[in-house]
Amino acid sequence: MSGQKYQRGRQRWVVPVVAVGIVLNLGLTGVILAAVAALVPERVGHSSGASDGETGDVQTDNDAPGAIGLDLLGNFDTPTAPIWSFPSLEGYDFDIIDEQGINRQTNRSSGCIATTSQTEQEPLGADPTSDRAETEASLDTLVATLGEGKAGVTTADPSTVENVAVGTIGGQQKIEFLATRFTFTGEDTTYTYQVAVRALPQEKSLMWLSVLCPTSVVIDEPGTFTRIVNRTAVVFA
Repeated sequence: MSGQKYQRGRQRWVVPVVAVGIVLNLGLTGVILAAVAALVPERVGHSSGASDGETGDVQTDNDAPGAIGLDLLGNFDTPTAPIWSFPSLEGYDFDIIDEQGINRQTNRSSGCIATTSQTEQEPLGADPTSDRAETEASLDTLVATLGEGKAGVTTADPSTVENVAVGTIGGQQKIEFLATRFTFTGEDTTYTYQVAVRALPQEKSLMWLSVLCPTSVVIDEPGTFTRIVNRTAVVFA
């Protein structure tokens, strides 16, 4: 499959963002994920049934037709790899800003933690000419790494993996990610991890977003993950 180049549209929106992060030359199985796994708490204080406080979506070209699909080879002809636009979420506080490509916000009321990461990743070898194959391999590796050392890990059935469209800033299309979830048992409660991943082997880039919440909050507020996804966007410099 030959690479398809996507031309960036002119900038139409300016979104205030707190630290979109830097791109580091780190592999998926390197220190970046080890650092993230170490940052995941076994327990986060929360009150039952609390809302995540999301209001409104980030302004992007989300209404533009089409999507940068997983079955297309992403070659964006940009000087740098894509990065996240990760605005401050209402009810959340930043507790990690731009550490090894990671930004993290925590909602102490609901107990939810939202994290974005962008890294420069060499192709894993699944198929360096296929965004889908590389994304599937990256998703499997990420879930395994985030679940490592956790008790009672229950992964979602593979059939539940879904495509999630994330908006772009200054572009004409959304970009597809693969998303799944898994649960694990913490000190005194069960948590649900929801993750979305996109690998761009031609750009040597890996992007992922995760939302970790007590499972009770996911049940009471099932739209939390979608609302946070809709508040983020991908930036092609």
